Amino acid sequence: MRATTVVDPRFKTAPFDDEECRQHTLMYMVEAMETVATATPSSPSLSPQPTALSSVTSYALIWSKLDPNTATTAAPGRSRAAAQHELDLYIAAPAIARDQCPLRWWVANVTSYPLVAKVARRLLAIPAT
Repeated sequence: MRATTVVDPRFKTAPFDDEECRQHTLMYMVEAMETVATATPSSPSLSPQPTALSSVTSYALIWSKLDPNTATTAAPGRSRAAAQHELDLYIAAPAIARDQCPLRWWVANVTSYPLVAKVARRLLAIPAT
């Protein structure tokens, strides 16, 4: 998946030779960022240890995902503009050295790019086959 390259702070968009492919992948990234912005709670965290949830909190989280009345809705235009702006800032930031760990970089920079970090967490957690 090409988006995995984008969320790797060592590479970002450097490997793209074809401008059409690059634009298509960046458009996919903005759509993925919009999805995580409206579908997940707004607490960006890439901490390696899991957080303990009480049974009441877990119960509420399950129903908030299933009940359309509790789902958060954001204005699509504003959400897209915010996602695009954040992605632009992330792409413009300098890439890290090839020998640095991208996961550690994301832990340190999750507050700077919260939506990109959520997409990175999903994509970089995919095991290689």
